Amino acid sequence: AVTGREGEMVVRFTTGAEGTPVVEYRMGVEDEWVLVEGVSDSYGADDLCNAPANVEEPGKFMDPGMLHRVLLTNLLPDTTYTYRAGLISNGTTTWSDDYHSFTSAPPLSSQLPPSYTTTFLAYGDQGCAESPYSNTGRGYIETTRRVANEVKTGTVRSIHHIGDLSYANGAAHAWDSWFHLIRDFSPRVPIMVTPGNHEIDYEGDAADGGRLGGYHPSWGNFDNDSGGECGVPLQKRFSGPDNGNGVFWYSYDWGHAHVVVVSSEHDLTRGSVQHRWLERALKSVDRAVTPWLIVECHRPVYHAEAYWPQNNVTVALRSSLEETFRRYDVDVVLSGHYHSYLRTCAGLYRERCDHRQGGAMYITVGSAGAWLDEGVLFDQDWVRVFLKTWGYGRSTLNATHFVWEFIGDDDGSLLDQAVLIKD
Repeated sequence: AVTGREGEMVVRFTTGAEGTPVVEYRMGVEDEWVLVEGVSDSYGADDLCNAPANVEEPGKFMDPGMLHRVLLTNLLPDTTYTYRAGLISNGTTTWSDDYHSFTSAPPLSSQLPPSYTTTFLAYGDQGCAESPYSNTGRGYIETTRRVANEVKTGTVRSIHHIGDLSYANGAAHAWDSWFHLIRDFSPRVPIMVTPGNHEIDYEGDAADGGRLGGYHPSWGNFDNDSGGECGVPLQKRFSGPDNGNGVFWYSYDWGHAHVVVVSSEHDLTRGSVQHRWLERALKSVDRAVTPWLIVECHRPVYHAEAYWPQNNVTVALRSSLEETFRRYDVDVVLSGHYHSYLRTCAGLYRERCDHRQGGAMYITVGSAGAWLDEGVLFDQDWVRVFLKTWGYGRSTLNATHFVWEFIGDDDGSLLDQAVLIKD
């Protein structure tokens, strides 16, 4: 994961044994290895909020082992490093079986020429072999395989997972299954996560791993979708910049873009803790230096499938967020939650395309493997593409162009493309 600070990268890994986590890394074969120690954490059944996640029975709670975090610093930008992870115990270091490599984060936006280009992949709602949401498995298997192949080309610099990762739903072994699924690319690129309802939502009264308790607005369908996990595995297993609320909301520069991650599973209404933070984050972006502004939020602000309880949440989010997005000229909003692909027109504001007051392009890409939706669209005139198929999004951008593509999992074909241009 990236931290949002120049020259840093976080390496995370898990072991069954306790000890001191370490990572050694170097640039070239002639360079000396640099050894860095990290910190460890874990969680128990008592840290989770309700059943089945906190029930110590087969298929429910399982000890996650030791969850290690090692921060690498003083990295040169855009530089490939070789590394391996290890554990020091009783004076002996046990190393990972393989060496891996990653490319460090881009230089600061202020140091980039306009032509500097970077690519990230984005998708949500994935699942794994142990998830009840994955049907036959074709969706998550093929999408993950194609993502891994793209990462291996070296052109993809990060993965943005927009919520609903493993669909463990309180069955802790599913997390191990999901990490095994992504093993071919997770050591190579930072994975930046957005919290989804299947990571956060619960029915208990305990803290959810952040500073806020459970969220159950009268207009919502925020139930026990996490199976009582209440964000704890997400918080303990992943990292993000420390300028918000852990992995629940944060922001960072990435090339010519500033990415803002928010949690649709916490209060986002105007005046809330999160909304006040969002306003500060958007206001702080110098658009002369960082021209593109991208927001990632698991539940969409615009979506047109005729699932009315879900649409109530969409309308409420729109009421809370659309004016804020317009005020700060957000360009693109990426979401998941619906198991489909949908792209609106550009410049969408108050349900009108190319609005004279400006507006964002809204994309739902909840198509990484969970069972597909069967719904139809309600009447509107702002949807440009709607597909009920598995696949993932690819974003390629420089200072003047933002190119969005949707890649199908079936044969890797390009199923949609949109280009935004700044003068």
